[in-house]
Amino acid sequence: MKRFELKSKRLTLRPIRMADLPPIYENAKNEVVAMNAGFPLPKSIRDTRSYVKTHVDAWKPANPKILTFSIFTKSGIWVGGINLRWGHVGVGVFGYSVHPDHWGNGYAPEAGRKLRDWAFQQGAHRLEATCWTGNKRSAKVLKKIGLRKEGTLRSYFRRGDWVRDEYMFGMTHSDWKASK
Repeated sequence: MKRFELKSKRLTLRPIRMADLPPIYENAKNEVVAMNAGFPLPKSIRDTRSYVKTHVDAWKPANPKILTFSIFTKSGIWVGGINLRWGHVGVGVFGYSVHPDHWGNGYAPEAGRKLRDWAFQQGAHRLEATCWTGNKRSAKVLKKIGLRKEGTLRSYFRRGDWVRDEYMFGMTHSDWKASK
């Protein structure tokens, strides 16, 4: 797939690069971010480098299964990341993370709506995302993107000995068309 950028009013979403490692690491080592997203704190920048390289390399096939973007303001400030994974044919699963310094500015919903629109324009028939039931901010963001809470997935997410419930949010292509 040809690398490309998605642009919204205030943001640019562009494929993740190794040069994005420093701000990604700073975000990943934040305990609140890690808990809300459900990933372990990196032990070192090397852990994060491996993650970034995997997601940079994921862009190499003609039809990547996962598309990871860095989110930048128009002035070039890195604010977070967002990705879209093709879980099944026509079903996009997405997730995002915004650095706490940029929370409350509407960047996550803006980036999410841009990626949502692009995915449906590419032929997706459904988009979905989960979030921890304790992460009220993320649930609010998913609603702002236009996804509906479809239910609670009990004991859905496991990381080591830690098991937690997640909300499932979804939007169909017909929901998206009706919202236009």
